[in-house]
Amino acid sequence: MMATSRKAPPAAKPSWLDAHRLELVAAWLLLCLTLGGASNAGSLANLALELGAAGIIAWHILRGQMASAGRDDLILLALLAAMVGWIVLTLIPLPPALWTHLPGRSFVAEGYRLLGLDLPWLPISLTDDRTVRSALSLLVPVATYLVVRPLAIRQRAWLAVAAAGFAVASTALGMAQLIGGENSPLRIYGITNRSVPVGLFANANHLATMLLVMMPLIAAAWPMVSDRPVRGGKRTTARLGWSPVAMAAVSLLLIGLVLIGSNAGLMLAVPALAGALFLGPLQPLLARAWVRRTLGLGVAAVMAVAVAMIFTGQFQQKIGVSATSRQAVTGTTLSAAGEYMPVGTGLGSFSAIYLRESGGEKSASEWMNHAHDDLAEVSLELGAPGVILMALFAVWLFGRAWRVWLRDPRTEGLPLIRAASLGAVIVVLHSMADYPLRSAAIAALFATLLTLIIERPADRPDNLPGEKPL
Repeated sequence: MMATSRKAPPAAKPSWLDAHRLELVAAWLLLCLTLGGASNAGSLANLALELGAAGIIAWHILRGQMASAGRDDLILLALLAAMVGWIVLTLIPLPPALWTHLPGRSFVAEGYRLLGLDLPWLPISLTDDRTVRSALSLLVPVATYLVVRPLAIRQRAWLAVAAAGFAVASTALGMAQLIGGENSPLRIYGITNRSVPVGLFANANHLATMLLVMMPLIAAAWPMVSDRPVRGGKRTTARLGWSPVAMAAVSLLLIGLVLIGSNAGLMLAVPALAGALFLGPLQPLLARAWVRRTLGLGVAAVMAVAVAMIFTGQFQQKIGVSATSRQAVTGTTLSAAGEYMPVGTGLGSFSAIYLRESGGEKSASEWMNHAHDDLAEVSLELGAPGVILMALFAVWLFGRAWRVWLRDPRTEGLPLIRAASLGAVIVVLHSMADYPLRSAAIAALFATLLTLIIERPADRPDNLPGEKPL
């Protein structure tokens, strides 16, 4: 009998959601960047983003979307679970015999005694309502991580280009705000920096953070989305040196950064611009191991100097009188953190605690909603557990970034991955002089960067001889 061949079953038609995944994810990220420009002033917009994020997370849990989680996913999940677990513990009411013995609680007990009231059960958090509201802000970066992670590397390059387009538009808006003066109607937040460009942010430094991240990102992403066919059917990729679009975008972002005038931002522009150059026109030089090592050590040295200068306050812009300068605020915050160690005062409690610790000056109460130093603020609010978890995350991030830059595997989209690692490190360093991750916009952008630098075995090709996997 003659064997009969069977036709292969037709491939399953992708669902509408799968077919339009990139557009939907881009819409979500741009929505976060548009509505999430303020930590406190945009409460209604942030609430809308948090509700949307909660829906996204629930949908992923129901569909089991994290079944293929890799090692880095699990590390980040463990750190997140530990942070959320500690926050929940700070909300559990404790008996008076226990909470009265916690550091820094004597004034609370004294207040009840002066009023002639019995001591109630109270949690570790001194502002439990603010702790709940602050904890909800974690929903946005988690949801963003979940929706961006499944995208292919070229899709994420398009996502980076979309974000860069937003950064360019926000910079142009900031220039228009500057021309319009301090009372320009283009400034969308009532409480904001009025003498410098802010774009769609309330804080000019947060716009600076986005511009810093986007400089190397657009240099690496644009070539991936601008491939063009050439003779012989092959494709070539335009680099920044031959791409007027990418060059103009990076130049405009740099101009915007100068106009903002953030000292920490200008300092961090050195590694950001170096990254843009080496991921653009100078990218072929990275094929040489000694260039990668020298560049890595150079960037590490510049960032170490940046950290030292930020900590000493040499490049931190003074705000108002000396009593409310950033350096003084950081000192007061760290002093208070020592008083409440090791448990802290509860997430979101900074403004109330700082007002008490600083003596209740009216000038401080008007604007001091954050410490302008996330390390100091976390030390105060979350105590030793928060500091330990931040340190563990920093070790993972810096180690991952180091491996991304110093290795040379044939990984698709490696320049974009390197740009993301540089951007993530810049955000963390800028957090030592400000609080960019407290805004939903930068938190969502940061989560997007993390999805690029995690190890994904499915994206990694065979390694070069003598190379270890990332």
